Amino acid sequence: MINKTLKHWRFRVFTLSWLAYAGFYFCRKNFSVTMPIIIDELGYTKNDMAIVLTVYSFTYMVGQFISGYMSDRLGPRLIVSIGLSIAVVANFTMGMTGSLLAFAFLMGANGFGQSTGWSGLIKNMTPWYMPKERGVVMSWWSTCYVIGAFLATIFATYWATNEYIFVELGWKRAYIMPALVLAVITILYGV
Repeated sequence: MINKTLKHWRFRVFTLSWLAYAGFYFCRKNFSVTMPIIIDELGYTKNDMAIVLTVYSFTYMVGQFISGYMSDRLGPRLIVSIGLSIAVVANFTMGMTGSLLAFAFLMGANGFGQSTGWSGLIKNMTPWYMPKERGVVMSWWSTCYVIGAFLATIFATYWATNEYIFVELGWKRAYIMPALVLAVITILYGV
C-alpha cells in the first residue's frame, strides 16, 4: 500500500524530473532556431555552424559517459543540478556574444551540461517506483522530451522573431529567455 507521504514524494520527483528534462530542451533547440538568423546577420557559413554543432554533439556524447558515472558516485540530483546550471550559464552567455569561437566553446559547455539529463533523471526516478510500475510510469514521464522539444521550439522561435519586446537584442533573446526559464526550473529542481 502506498501511503500519503510516498504519493507526495512520487508526484514531486516525477514532476520536477519531467520539468528538468523538458527544460533542457529550452536551451537545446534554440541554436537550431537561430542558425539561419545568425548566418544572415553575422555572415557565418553553414560549415561554421556545422563545426559548432559538432562540438556540441561531441561534448554531449563524452558527457553522457561521465555524467552516468558521476550520478552513480555523487547522486543524480547534484549532477543534474550542475548540468542544468551549466546549460543556463552557457545559453545566457551565448545571448551576449556573436563570436564563432565563443559559440563553439559555449555550445560545447552546453552539450556537457545537457548530457547530465537522461542518465541522472532516470536514476532519480527508478527508486520511487516498483519494477512492475515502471513501464507505465516511464511511458508518461518520457513525454517530457517530445513536449519539451515542441514547446522549446515555439518559445525560441517567438523570442528570435518577436519585433516588440527587447527589440535591440534580436536573435539573442532566443538564448536569454530560455536560459531564464531553465534557471527557474533549476531552482525548483534543486530545492
